[in-house]
Amino acid sequence: MELVKLLTDDDGYKIDKSKWHYVVTFTDDPTTLCSDEFFGIGQSSCTYKEKTVERGGITCERCLKIIKEIKDIKL
Repeated sequence: MELVKLLTDDDGYKIDKSKWHYVVTFTDDPTTLCSDEFFGIGQSSCTYKEKTVERGGITCERCLKIIKEIKDIKL
């Protein structure tokens, strides 16, 4: 599972208390699950850290809420 921590926003402002977000790659351009914030070379000018984990590691409350809501869907 891919995670990202945004250190600055697209305007170059530092993000205080940055959290680890789940990375969505439904398109060719990676974004955060909770805010659809694009990141990466050629996508935006924000700075970030990435990491890959087997399980856990997400610290963004909004990402966790979205994931829990999706898991609650009964098909």
